[in-house]
Amino acid sequence: MEPQAPEFKSNVFNQHTSLAWLRLSIFGLLILRIIFLLVSPLDLIADEAYYWDWSRNLDWCYFSKPPMIAWINRFSTELFGDNVLALRGTALILATTSLWFIYDLTRTMYGEKAALITALLLLLTPGHIAQSTLITIDAPFLCCFCGALWAGWKWSANPQLNLNLFCLMVFITAGILSKQTMIGFLPLFCLFLLLTAELRTKLFSPALLLLLLTLFLSVAPIIIWNSQHDWITFQHTATHFQAEVKTQSLFKTLITHFNWCIEFQASQFLLMSPMLWLGMTFTFFAMLKNYRNWNQREKYLACFSLIPLLGILLLSTRQSLEPNWGAAFYPAGIILFVAQLEKLTSTKLQIVFSPSFKSLTFNTGILCTLLCYITTLGINFSPLSNTKYDFTNRLKGWKSFAQEVNETLAEHKDEDYQYISTTGRSIISELAFYLPKQPHIHRFNSTNITDSQYDIWGLPETAYRKESIIISDHRKPLNADLTKHFSSIKHLGTTTPNSQAAHQYSIDLWLAQPHHDSTSMSITNITPPDNSVRK
Repeated sequence: MEPQAPEFKSNVFNQHTSLAWLRLSIFGLLILRIIFLLVSPLDLIADEAYYWDWSRNLDWCYFSKPPMIAWINRFSTELFGDNVLALRGTALILATTSLWFIYDLTRTMYGEKAALITALLLLLTPGHIAQSTLITIDAPFLCCFCGALWAGWKWSANPQLNLNLFCLMVFITAGILSKQTMIGFLPLFCLFLLLTAELRTKLFSPALLLLLLTLFLSVAPIIIWNSQHDWITFQHTATHFQAEVKTQSLFKTLITHFNWCIEFQASQFLLMSPMLWLGMTFTFFAMLKNYRNWNQREKYLACFSLIPLLGILLLSTRQSLEPNWGAAFYPAGIILFVAQLEKLTSTKLQIVFSPSFKSLTFNTGILCTLLCYITTLGINFSPLSNTKYDFTNRLKGWKSFAQEVNETLAEHKDEDYQYISTTGRSIISELAFYLPKQPHIHRFNSTNITDSQYDIWGLPETAYRKESIIISDHRKPLNADLTKHFSSIKHLGTTTPNSQAAHQYSIDLWLAQPHHDSTSMSITNITPPDNSVRK
């Protein structure tokens, strides 16, 4: 049976401890996020536009990721149109849903006040702000992971074939279809069953067989799709685990690996807010010293926080990692921290958080939240705008850049042209979203290297039979393998963004005419007039 939540006896943040105040704070932060979503001037980052473009071509898998993000984007845009609010509103809904799962899980384990404090601390992290703002694959994945975490604990209280097991199966399925990382949930869950004597027999139960079957059925569409596309998703995923090879001395190699580890931990320090990260770190160290005394709650939370985070820490000494790699394992870590903070654990972990540390954790979270919103909205008015220190560079400049491209097209912009690009996926997806009429932009790739979903889609059968607008990198000559397919190509102009926010290079626009019967090929202004030297 599931242990009853202990009575909440002590204070957390001194005067800021009433249930009403905690509920009001959480409600206020959620309202703040809605307002920010409505007034935010930030453009879609390249990944968001890229996944939106996926949604216009629904499939069972894509170049780098499973299909859930495309399905969600398609659903939201069918209801509310192809706009930023429709896309990012989904991210806010998913992040709020994941917050509810963590709240209810904590309430079941440790009581109402602990649940409210956990939810509030999670809301006050920059990582959760990003999750509720950007509609990337992490938004549905983290929601599904938190849902599975919630359902898994509910099922452990009554490990039979019941509604909780069904919910767990649903969240595992949706999570795997969101991000490959979700596959790791079941091994961690099995580890919890193995560590818990009263649940160990469930490792061989029909329920676990159903979970295994769920996992295999979830990955089946991904495997089938990949078998038809040279296993490209698996190849791409494998590159994330390839250590960087450097020819240097042993001492320099050790320094490099040490720097990778420090850089990753520094990113986590900022992702979770500094004092919360320190509090969780202290809690993890104390738990490691007393691992034999873990109760069932602590075993469950440790299997989904401490243990996988230790694995990621070791991996960070081998290669450079993205900051979001540990995101799924922090909610359980926050619950552990709150339990230790308020002495709600049955184990004696020999750790004491002073009242000043408690207040500082809370106040640092508020400061981080305010800084995130104020600097995001205000950095455009500072000297740091459009410099390398402007952390919003990836989130601005794209809409204005698309407007400049549209102006460069001048009298051609209203024609029904086909768009072909030789640039990278970022420019293609952003222009596809922000150009009027949101045209489909196809990528021409003369190499055998598949770099993105655009290479998998390739060019349509009618690619060289229609008048086309060609988009090329200003730094490179127009691809000769592309030009030979057209009878004439005319340079329309060079578009240079008025800042370095969107990207670091300009593009050339060309009007290409198809071959007509035996018309010989001619190219007009293949070298753009008044063009700067190409790099």
